[in-house]
Amino acid sequence: MPESVSLVPVTLLIMPPVTLLITPEYRATFYDLDDLLLEISNRDGLYVVAMNSRALQDAGIYERVLVEAFVGTPTQEWPLRLISGLIARASRERLRAAGRSLPGAGPFRLYRGVAGRRPRRRVRGFSWTDSLEVARRFATRDPTLDDPAVYKVLVEGAHVLTYVGGEEGEYLVLLPGTTRPVRIESPSGAPARRR
Repeated sequence: MPESVSLVPVTLLIMPPVTLLITPEYRATFYDLDDLLLEISNRDGLYVVAMNSRALQDAGIYERVLVEAFVGTPTQEWPLRLISGLIARASRERLRAAGRSLPGAGPFRLYRGVAGRRPRRRVRGFSWTDSLEVARRFATRDPTLDDPAVYKVLVEGAHVLTYVGGEEGEYLVLLPGTTRPVRIESPSGAPARRR
């Protein structure tokens, strides 16, 4: 960053406290933001976002930090109400911009692997993938959880909050109330029983 640019410190409430240097246009320097993201453990990411939402919003980096924290956090351990609240505070435009370009206009056929019982089993969760194999892996990754299953939805592009991409082809999706995920597989890969 050129030395002539003035920076404003923004201190976040984490242990130890972290101060980001923000330009007057409220843009964190690339290196400071990446350093912050490295400081946050994957278990604490959503907590840091929740505790610092106002400062992150004022700095214009809330959505990027939220997406990074969400992707790095085992979300089944967090109350869905908290995650929903964090997402509701985000600008839809900035949230979409925090990810990659969508791989098309949609609709998108997406899958979600789940296992266990409520509240851990979140069929209508936010994380979906375009890979059936990845969904199978998520359904069976914890052998202590029973009833693993893979669900499928067809989602319009307008309901994709952000596309993370990567090896897991992850989409952050807000399912409309009328969308009903369909169970398509049991853990063995056999078609699901109709209930």
